[in-house]
Order: sequence, then structure tokens, then C-alpha cells
Amino acid sequence: MSKRKKSVKTFAKTSLVVLLTLYYSVKAIVSFKLARDSEIAGQSALKWAKRLVSLTGIAFDVNGLDNIERCKPRVIVTNHSSAADIPTLISALPIDFRRIAKREVLSLPFLGKAMEVRGNIAVATDDRSGGAKAMKKSITYINRGKSILIFPEGTRSKGKKIGQFKQGAFLIAKKAKIPLLPVVIWGTDVMMPKGEGVVASAGVCVKVLESIRPGMYMNWTVKEFSDKVRDIMAKGLLEMEYSATEADK
Repeated sequence: MSKRKKSVKTFAKTSLVVLLTLYYSVKAIVSFKLARDSEIAGQSALKWAKRLVSLTGIAFDVNGLDNIERCKPRVIVTNHSSAADIPTLISALPIDFRRIAKREVLSLPFLGKAMEVRGNIAVATDDRSGGAKAMKKSITYINRGKSILIFPEGTRSKGKKIGQFKQGAFLIAKKAKIPLLPVVIWGTDVMMPKGEGVVASAGVCVKVLESIRPGMYMNWTVKEFSDKVRDIMAKGLLEMEYSATEADK
């Protein structure tokens, strides 16, 4: 494919993603205003994610779903390398979760408001009390039986390396005394690299690792907890990369 045709295709796909996101954002906002029910907004989020996955050509495999304990709230932590991570996770995981995101994300026109009415939690990184407020809101949702998803790297990383972890997810798990569920994603960075539009269809792998229960982590410091989980996830990501490399041979 010529460079010009590739650019046109990238522009077209990216434009469709924007329009689809705008449509479902408005639908979620209007549905919430009519019903005052965040679960209605959640249905729009699921439809948005599945349509986006189909449109962008993500073909994903999900492994380890048997590691998910049904009907139990948990803190979910996953690596983050692409804007495609969220629709992939919404489509792949049979979990009703709320996400902690930077305040700037929830300030985006339409999408930010749709995320807000869904019950996602904004954290202000420039406010010292921002983390404490996000933790308090997370605990409230957990007490209602909802799970919380956090990208512990705090931002999208470049490539397939896992960055250093912030400690908020691990503090929340310890405070709530609930399982922490590590999940690793491989392949989304190829499809939607950081700072670029939709550039390619991609084969994506999602792997749910074993839950870490309170009985395992309560005697660990938050740093020990964070470091151990990062090591587990880095190993899982490396295994996925090796499997993908072998499959391409």
C-alpha cells in the first residue's frame, strides 16, 4: 500500500472512531439524564467498545477468565500502552468496573461527561488531595459491589515494557481488603500507538492472571505489594510476547 493510501486509510479509520465515540457519548449522557441510572450509561459504553473493536479490526484472544471470581468486587490493574486498551478491556472482561482516570480525560468534550455519568472517577494529579478523594470514592463503589480498574503506570507507556507503578491501586486494595486482579494486554500499541491515530488492525491478547487475595498481601508493605505485582505482570507480558513471536514463525 502506498504512503498516501495508508494515510487516507488512517484518517478515515480515526474519523470513524471519533464519530462513533461522539455518538455513544451523547447517547450515554441523554440516557442518564432520562433514567438517572449509571447502568444505562454502562450499556452504551459496552456497545461503544464492541463497535469500536469491530471497526478498528481488533481480533483479540482472552485467556484466564477462570481467574475471575464471579460477583465479587476487586481492584483490577493492567498495563497501558494505547487508547485501544479501554474498549478492549470493556469488551473482553465480564466485569462491571469503574475506572480511575486523570481529570483531563474526564474533561474531554462529550466523552468525559459520558465517563462521568457512568461513574468513572477523576483524579487530579496536580492536587495533593486528589489521590485521597479518588480513593474515598473508589471505596464507596467497592462497598456497592463494583470493581475498580486502574492503570498503575499512571500513563501510557511506549512499546511493550511495563513502566514503574504508582501505589494508589495497592492502597485501595489494602484499605478495602479485597482481591487484586492483574491483567496484561499485548498488541494494542501496534494498532493505536501513543500520539497517533488508528494505524493498523491488530491481533490483541488479553490475559487475566491469578487474583492476589488479602491473605497473601496484607503483611506486605504497599511498595512490596506494588513491586511483586509489577514483576508478575512483566513476566506475563513477556510470555505473551514470546508466544506471539513463536506463532509468527
